Amino acid sequence: FVVRGTPYDLTHLDPFVMTVRPQTQGAPIMRVLVTSGCHCFTRDVEPMDHVDFEFPDGKRAVRTFCPVRHGWSQDLPRLVRDARNDYAYSSRQQNFLLVKPRAGGVPYTVFFNILRKNSKKLSAVMSVVSAYEKPKLPAELPAMPFVALVGNTAMKRPIKVGPLRKW
Repeated sequence: FVVRGTPYDLTHLDPFVMTVRPQTQGAPIMRVLVTSGCHCFTRDVEPMDHVDFEFPDGKRAVRTFCPVRHGWSQDLPRLVRDARNDYAYSSRQQNFLLVKPRAGGVPYTVFFNILRKNSKKLSAVMSVVSAYEKPKLPAELPAMPFVALVGNTAMKRPIKVGPLRKW
């Protein structure tokens, strides 16, 4: 994506497949396709935004390319891969989130959906819907191990988010 002659590489957000190793001895390794949407590097349009920064969201709206979110998104693939050994948190919007504290303790929040994929090659699809700093995120959220979320999704088991956990 080029804005006023400055190129911004988006290939770090290309889909990729990661493996998730269940905690249960002998359980099969799960393969998860990870995709990322444009809300990871764009924001809502504001009245003073220049048309050069417009970015179609692929649906019905136009958003504004955000160099700050784009910079943060450089770390998204690693953050998602690291989630295999961490927790997923539940949000009120019926999706899930990963949280990474940034300088000053402000949480970088990655919102995602996860769906079972009925395929021999893939166990699930994780769609990263949005990612941005969320200063007013509660310090504790309902949580469960990420690997358990993937496993329950892949096996069509109910998702039971655990107790509150500090991110």
